[in-house]
Amino acid sequence: MRILFIDIDGVMSSLLSTGNNKWSASEFIPKAVNSLNSIIKKTDCEIILSSSWKHDYSLVEIREIFAYNGVIKGPIGFTPNTPKTDGMKLQESRAKEILTWLELHDWKNQIKWTAVDDMNLDEWLYPNFILSPLDEEGLGYKGLEERIIKILLDRNTETTMKQTPCYKTFIVWVKDNGRADWNYYDPRDEEVYREYKVLLRTDNQREAVSLSVNYNLNAL
Repeated sequence: MRILFIDIDGVMSSLLSTGNNKWSASEFIPKAVNSLNSIIKKTDCEIILSSSWKHDYSLVEIREIFAYNGVIKGPIGFTPNTPKTDGMKLQESRAKEILTWLELHDWKNQIKWTAVDDMNLDEWLYPNFILSPLDEEGLGYKGLEERIIKILLDRNTETTMKQTPCYKTFIVWVKDNGRADWNYYDPRDEEVYREYKVLLRTDNQREAVSLSVNYNLNAL
């Protein structure tokens, strides 16, 4: 299965676009529509909407809007809504919603995927993220279509959740009874008590905890 996570503003429509239709939705950029249709035809991918438009329209309405604009296949779903915590950037929240969708649906690690947005989500979604850099062209910007197709089709660049490791820092400390304990460490938090830190490249939090505990205890 191939999944394209797609934003709308800055990707399918310009932020300056207006819409004179029954949904009052911004018109899509013709070049972006052509590129998306080409991607769908060449990869047979499914579309998951990661855009904030999911808050304004139902899935049925979104599919109608895509069809109205000439897209040959509409989204099959939305990314889940995740609470935005204090200090969390909009980009991070968007990326975490995409990763949450993958955690829920890609439990067999068989999905090839990429995400396109006009916000830079590379920090959280590398190497599967593609930035749409020019608002008036969106997905029609030179080279984006080819890069998306390459990720979705090229076996050498096959990327699933398991093959896209995230970087996590775990705190390991020794209690008074000599037993090890651990906690997730947010790099923004400077107040950590008696920590021994290790940056782990891992696909699995449980493995990361085990590795960090073993690493730190052996280093004591």
